[in-house]
Amino acid sequence: MSKRSKRSSSKHSSPNYALIIASVIVVVVAIVLFVQQGPQSGKAVGVLEPNEPRGAHDLAPICGAVIGWACDANDFNKSLEIHFYKRHAGESTFIGSTIANKRRESAVGTACGGNARHGFFWTLPDSLRATSNPQYEIDAYALNIGPGDDNPLLPISSATARNIIGCPANPVGWHDAATCTAIEGWTCDPSNFNATVAVHVYDGIVGAGGTFMGAFKANTSRESAVGFTCGMGSSMHGFKVSTPPRFRDGDPHNVTVYALNVGSGTENPQLMGSPRSLRCPTTSKCTDTDGLNYAIAGSVSWRKYDVIGALIATSDPKDQCVDAIIGGVMVNNVLREYYCDTNMNVQYNHVQPPVGKTCSAGRLV
Repeated sequence: MSKRSKRSSSKHSSPNYALIIASVIVVVVAIVLFVQQGPQSGKAVGVLEPNEPRGAHDLAPICGAVIGWACDANDFNKSLEIHFYKRHAGESTFIGSTIANKRRESAVGTACGGNARHGFFWTLPDSLRATSNPQYEIDAYALNIGPGDDNPLLPISSATARNIIGCPANPVGWHDAATCTAIEGWTCDPSNFNATVAVHVYDGIVGAGGTFMGAFKANTSRESAVGFTCGMGSSMHGFKVSTPPRFRDGDPHNVTVYALNVGSGTENPQLMGSPRSLRCPTTSKCTDTDGLNYAIAGSVSWRKYDVIGALIATSDPKDQCVDAIIGGVMVNNVLREYYCDTNMNVQYNHVQPPVGKTCSAGRLV
């Protein structure tokens, strides 16, 4: 008797409900695990098998962006697809994907067969970047292209929690240093990472007696980490400018750098690390009490300090009427007007007395 005829002639038996229920439970648990944990096989997080992609999930830098790298030893020349899941309150939800094809540092190239173009930078959707959203974490999975059977969860490259915050609408950056030679740092605007941000340097704080000292552009090359932070692109967001002469006067100063908004933001923020204390006691301090007002009572106060701040020279010349050789010709009764140049040294000009005034016997009348 064939197996088919044997089954046909056998008695009907009651369904094995226990087995069915158990099977359903296994399927449901598997589905729940997939939703909550993402597309992984259940092995320990960060344990990568030889035939599976390798890489790292770096810290989200700014603007709710996720960065990292991934490659597959089965083909180091092929860019991997990366899937992102939002994890919050025990639930995991697919939120988007990108391709890992951006250039990273040489260490990534070493891990990926000499090819460093395996980085990814993915900006979170606007709906997830609002600061009103509760804190959550992002998981990144690399999709397998070889014989492996898993799409691994990329290990975190730092022990620091990756709580994503809202995207800043204003420039970000850092004021690295302020010396008697140079003021330096970097800045970029998340609203437009390709734009060059202008920086304004102040002596003190804006709104609290700060004095504007100069405007510059953040368009010089910096290390690759700045490029990663500024849209995973160009590192041309640095600034290193000569310290304005008026900081070199022997007095203590607070050098403050502000970044000017180029996007949708409404603020020109003070850079992190700013202000920085500065004292340059090796040059002059010059104060012009009257400016170029051609006033005989005007004067200039000039001081020079040594390297430890001790006063070593002083001069207080006053404007005066003199006879002077101008252009090779002796000119009588001209006004010698003293002023401070941009290097904090005393200079003077010979000028004609102001309208309605004359020099007579060394006096302005």
